[in-house]
Amino acid sequence: MSLTFLTRNLTVIILAFVFTLCSCTRVDQGYKVLNMNLGFEPEALDWNIAGDIYSYTIIHKIMHGLTQFSEDAEEKLAVKPALAKSWTISEDGLDYIFEIDERAIWSDKREVLAQDFMDSLTRTLEPSFGAPYAELLQIIDMDRSKVLAKKKLRLSLKYPASYFIYLTASCFMYPIRQDLIDKYGDTWTEADKILSTGPYLLDYWQHEYKIVLKKNPDYFLKDEIENNIDELKFFMVPEQSSAFTLFKNKQFDWIDGGSIPTSEFANLEKCLAEEKHISELPEICRDFDIASSSLLRNTFLGFNVNKKPFDDIRVRKAFAYALDRKAIASLRGRGDIGNATWIPPGLSYFYRKDKQYIFDPSSAQDLLNEAGYSDKSKFPEVIFLYPSREDAKALAEIMHSMWHKNLGVDVKLVAQEWKVFMKTLKDDTPHLYRLSWGADYPEPSTFMQLFTRDNPINYGKWFNQNYEDLVFKGMSSLNIEESKKYYLAAEKILLDQEMGIAPLFVNRQLLLKQANIKNIKPDPMDLVFIDKVQKL
Repeated sequence: MSLTFLTRNLTVIILAFVFTLCSCTRVDQGYKVLNMNLGFEPEALDWNIAGDIYSYTIIHKIMHGLTQFSEDAEEKLAVKPALAKSWTISEDGLDYIFEIDERAIWSDKREVLAQDFMDSLTRTLEPSFGAPYAELLQIIDMDRSKVLAKKKLRLSLKYPASYFIYLTASCFMYPIRQDLIDKYGDTWTEADKILSTGPYLLDYWQHEYKIVLKKNPDYFLKDEIENNIDELKFFMVPEQSSAFTLFKNKQFDWIDGGSIPTSEFANLEKCLAEEKHISELPEICRDFDIASSSLLRNTFLGFNVNKKPFDDIRVRKAFAYALDRKAIASLRGRGDIGNATWIPPGLSYFYRKDKQYIFDPSSAQDLLNEAGYSDKSKFPEVIFLYPSREDAKALAEIMHSMWHKNLGVDVKLVAQEWKVFMKTLKDDTPHLYRLSWGADYPEPSTFMQLFTRDNPINYGKWFNQNYEDLVFKGMSSLNIEESKKYYLAAEKILLDQEMGIAPLFVNRQLLLKQANIKNIKPDPMDLVFIDKVQKL
């Protein structure tokens, strides 16, 4: 038994003890705490550099930008006012003028200023800073963008872009306190230093274990919050079986698919079969509430095109053609949809419904032979990197088995904890890696820009100038038909012509909650809104 195994199980025991102790000693029954599993330690709570869902989950609760994504059904995937109470857009689509709400303040009660947004943009766009979303914000013309008054900001664009308003709701455009960063440097995001603008405050951060957020008493939009949750507790339990056990023992108020073992999904699928009588359903269906939602999230196989043998398109195609996406999705048992496109079906207007993935072991073998690997014993050692989570391990093993069976080659599977995994992708991208990408906003450029030359998330370093030109044309057009034409032409280069990546499946989110938790639901961008959550 490894030390890691012992440590993790001890952590679960301690978590269970702490949860039980807290529930026994809390005497104020009016004080509501929402306990949940974050899964992994956030990569960073610095919103200018954060690039993972675990960081976003926390940042989204403590900060606001100029706008915020709306959860209202009739406005799904739209934006509404946040720190900006209103905005106007010039007729040519190049100039956006935002009026900052007079009530908006930081948690030290200093008012939110237009300059705070300019400071954030300047920091993100500084080339030496290395912000992952810097390329996305290159659309902003910083020479023309100005602080017009203490509470008035003009953001000018280099070219019109209908998706730009969505960016103003995204973490990487949140304002910063430059004075705080100047004073504390890299430690400004620690709980005893950070200042924020959102409905909750970062109260406590025990790294690799727990993050506690408490309701912000000075939140300027608190009258719009309909929940009764005073405190949010996020625990970091990466083992899905352990997290699921904690949920069943009512230590977590809700969990999503990241905390559910694959072995449980068959029963949970039965819970979603509405035509069945409750007596026919598994017991778990009677104890907990279940909701399901398709996500704007694609999981894909990445190739490092600068490392042999994946600098050869024939090898990339061989590895892609040897994978049966439908079987992968079925074997994962998590309700995902095998997929061949990069723009997911949730963006239905831009989705290539006729695009089918190729599963052809015979052609895959021929391609590998043509590339000079007819003698499989001479195939070089290839590393396949994935994050150390149970479902990711199962996926890696499924793909390993398919490559062994259909190509006659073996790859070396390497699992790493999330933060180490992300660092390895950035510093020394392996031959193969598994990654998921979820939409930052509901428009194809959030997916298509990942594979442009200078995007730091383009870990495989694939590049095609025609692809980049087409993506830029799609982004800069205000005509939706024209944008669609450019985006789909670019996708054909990425996937059909050059196999820069190999899409695997579109992710689905499953959310389980205790019966006393009301009004919580998954969102297509995997943002779980808690504005209306009630704990009875």
